[in-house]
Amino acid sequence: MTHLNTNHHLPVRTGASPMEDAIVQQVEWYMGRVNLEKDGFLKQKMDDDLWVSLDVILSFPKMIRMGVTDKRRVATLLNARSTVVEVDEKTARIRPAWARRSTLVIHNVPVATRREQVAALFHIPSPTADPNSTVPPSMTHPAGLVSIQLYTDTVWVAMFDSPSGAEAALPLVMHKTINGQEVIAEVHVENALPPARSDLQQARSQVYQPTPNVHHDPANSNHPSYPQMPPIMSAP
Repeated sequence: MTHLNTNHHLPVRTGASPMEDAIVQQVEWYMGRVNLEKDGFLKQKMDDDLWVSLDVILSFPKMIRMGVTDKRRVATLLNARSTVVEVDEKTARIRPAWARRSTLVIHNVPVATRREQVAALFHIPSPTADPNSTVPPSMTHPAGLVSIQLYTDTVWVAMFDSPSGAEAALPLVMHKTINGQEVIAEVHVENALPPARSDLQQARSQVYQPTPNVHHDPANSNHPSYPQMPPIMSAP
């Protein structure tokens, strides 16, 4: 059985084959938290927004042994099946969905506002609520809301587990008021992965590299002079 991918009109199988399962599981392992915490090579191949080309992924030995070569089909498969990676099918790139922290920053909150007052900004009335009922309707929070914390006297932050969650919650907060004062909200997205540094870069950062003096060596004006290395202290 097939259905059409609405983005590219390519058939996508809804009955997964063992090979498709293996491809998704392997790519999700590469892009998972455990691997990316130590895989400096893969992190170096990512751009500032954590996107990496599927060309890089398909060059890995396990993918080669599985005979996977069509990055476009892999992108379509991941877009339909994976919850671990975000997929840009147009450019055949992926990034770890879990590694981008999203914060909804709420400004202009009155001093001494309570947490439950800020939480009420996000409340979504239940669609089954009876408009004629005298009982207050039940409320739910937007998907992906992790925490709500005070940042400064007039600023609160709401953490979400994905950028899409924060973006979806933004309209819920805009133009709302607390104690008659309208709040202002904006979404901040940051990468949760530390910047990658190769072992070679780390080694170079620990090597003593003297800085040339401004004045040239009078004995050889074509070469700058360097400061003397500190003397080695002998044991008493």
